[in-house]
Amino acid sequence: MKKKIRHYASKLLALLLSSAVILILLALGEIYCRYFTRVNFLDNTSGLFTAKRFGNSYGNTPNFSGISFGAEFQTDEEGLRIVKNASQPDSKSQPSILVMGDSVVFGPALDAAETIPGRLQAMMPDRTVMNAGVIGYDTTDYLNATRYFVDRHPEIDTVLLFVCLNDVNDESASEIRGNIERRTDGPQAVANPLRLANDFLRSRSKLYLLLKNALVDTQKNYFDYDAAFYSRGPEFVAAAIRPVAELDRFLKSRNINLRVYLLPYEFQLRASAGPDVMRPQSIILSALEADGLKARDLTPDFTTAGIDPSLLFLYGDPMHLSSDGTLIAAESVCRDLPDCKRKNR
Repeated sequence: MKKKIRHYASKLLALLLSSAVILILLALGEIYCRYFTRVNFLDNTSGLFTAKRFGNSYGNTPNFSGISFGAEFQTDEEGLRIVKNASQPDSKSQPSILVMGDSVVFGPALDAAETIPGRLQAMMPDRTVMNAGVIGYDTTDYLNATRYFVDRHPEIDTVLLFVCLNDVNDESASEIRGNIERRTDGPQAVANPLRLANDFLRSRSKLYLLLKNALVDTQKNYFDYDAAFYSRGPEFVAAAIRPVAELDRFLKSRNINLRVYLLPYEFQLRASAGPDVMRPQSIILSALEADGLKARDLTPDFTTAGIDPSLLFLYGDPMHLSSDGTLIAAESVCRDLPDCKRKNR
């Protein structure tokens, strides 16, 4: 009997020691990832969005502070992202530029000054550059939100619209709208346990995100998924992009200039990707041209930057730009603006 007790006790001790070693290794790995890698947490503070801010479009909650992908952010009384705790100039006293887009413009994981609008503001200190980016937006949301800001800010004389490949589908916007409505008007839906676990870990463990990215090519998977929408044909894309043409007509009626820019995905910049990966941009450009709009694809600026493409985006991210990536985008756009002066690197 005593031999059995000693046998099981030794096995239990070995199990406890093994578990302790594993926990210590995981803890060391987490510490390493948090302090010595580019990995970002992938979550946003609850309450960032408010339903039906601009017609049927949700928007950033006004006068709100929180965390997006690990970086602090702050919005003003209209939900525009601003430099945290900084005094804001009186935008109505000078011509203003409204920068519209989705999360890439909003700038998760970046300080406000490192976003595309923030960098343009530094290049144009005599003008006000407004960051109207909202996570998950699509082309219809761009139209609704821009109308709101233009109606309230007669000093806006230019609108810069940054289009991403996922703008031709409204899945992100629909999911966020659904989450907002359930949070405010109804019971919460029962989520998939695997998704709950993934959401929990991606907001708390950088080691998990590092290992996940090592095992799965997230950037390619996202590109393949969004590129599939462009296989539905030019008519589908033209219909999805049409709100941009409506936006252009609205702005022309106010004598406001619209400039449209297309942003690349990380996978498209890889040398191994091949020429066919640029087909989505070609389809968007053709659709806009058919509606009398010219746009500029910023992909060449990224491919000729001489920087590893993965460093132009957040770690393991398919489309969100890093600080280096926003600088390339802002410098390229700066060339189109007569009163913009590019900074020396």
